[in-house]
Amino acid sequence: EACELVCRAEVVQPGLDAGADLGRLLVAWKDANGVEGESSFAFPGVAPRQESVAARVSFPTTGVRVGEPLALALELESRDASLSKVGVALESPGPDQILFSGYRKTEELLGPRDTRRLTWHIVPVVTGTVDLPKIRVQVGKKELVLRERVHVKP
Repeated sequence: EACELVCRAEVVQPGLDAGADLGRLLVAWKDANGVEGESSFAFPGVAPRQESVAARVSFPTTGVRVGEPLALALELESRDASLSKVGVALESPGPDQILFSGYRKTEELLGPRDTRRLTWHIVPVVTGTVDLPKIRVQVGKKELVLRERVHVKP
């Protein structure tokens, strides 16, 4: 005995919020005997993906003078409930632009929802627009390179 299924599908979707469900699939059908019906299925919820570690750089943007130290700070924030191993490396833009003190390369272990602040002291030795050291942040196989510039007055 043959069975014929004719389907019409439409998405019945409430307001789409971050992390909210995506709505329901409403299927209107009619079987071989002409009996009509509807079936409704919920789509699985989808939450936006959030990176496990956030990195923020801070430094003074005004009043920087040649020969005067400035603080370059990196704040690492764990955003999940796991232990995160974070590699941080500082790369000098060149030997004739700046001097700096602090670790060139380090590994930080961030606990769940932990925050860590690393600070380097930078001394610009030239005036004009100066590249600050590149900061490479590595979490697992993912790498983020932070590049910033600052204007240095005489």
